[in-house]
Amino acid sequence: MSVTKSKLSYALVVFTWLFFLLGAALVFILILSILFISNTTSTFLGGLQVIQQAPYLLIYVEIASAGLFPLVYSLYKKEPPRVYGIQKKNSVLSIIISISLLMILDVVESLVTGNPIFSMGESYNLPLGFGVFYAALGLFAYGPLEVFFIFWLIVKTDDLFKKKILFRIDLDANKSIFITKGTLISCILFGLIHVITTQYFPSFFLIMLVFLLLGIIFTNLENSIGPMLAWSIYNNQVLSVVTSCLF
Repeated sequence: MSVTKSKLSYALVVFTWLFFLLGAALVFILILSILFISNTTSTFLGGLQVIQQAPYLLIYVEIASAGLFPLVYSLYKKEPPRVYGIQKKNSVLSIIISISLLMILDVVESLVTGNPIFSMGESYNLPLGFGVFYAALGLFAYGPLEVFFIFWLIVKTDDLFKKKILFRIDLDANKSIFITKGTLISCILFGLIHVITTQYFPSFFLIMLVFLLLGIIFTNLENSIGPMLAWSIYNNQVLSVVTSCLF
């Protein structure tokens, strides 16, 4: 790898993690500014109350923090979707393994915590058109886009290392399972950031484990369709937002 490409990958990774935090704040401020300009409210606290009454607006914050920059960058650079596992190759196997693993994890988590596997959100009382729009947007934001965000970071972080493989488990002479440095680093950081945003330390282990499993599937099968679908099912935020928007 050239020094220039290595520096670019480093800059992209650092900027993306910073944008994960700062981008959300900027979009939140933008939403408040629009509320001020439209005379919906004239105070900061009033703006917060409006957002509390219209929590679906936070979908834009999610998009900005977890996926906007990587998506825009990849589209601008016309990067092939297959680089991030968006392809038919190994898609069936990817779907089966991803959904199976996360469903098992979901059941175990439910048994340990006593929380239901699935729970619906309270209705936002949106008109049908807006409800469908925000349901689709929320599904995309909290599902596939979030997975794309991590896999994009895995690819770019792996680009920083000449030797990408952290360790490998040989299953037989022709098959093995490996974990890359980018996978481990990205999943650990994503878990740590969730501790900051949720103020709940156990979420670090759960988020890290989930995305570590999905990251291993992605890097080994070169397919992200399964992880995207599995995370959309597993992540209760998806069901909560979709049901709140539609019902």
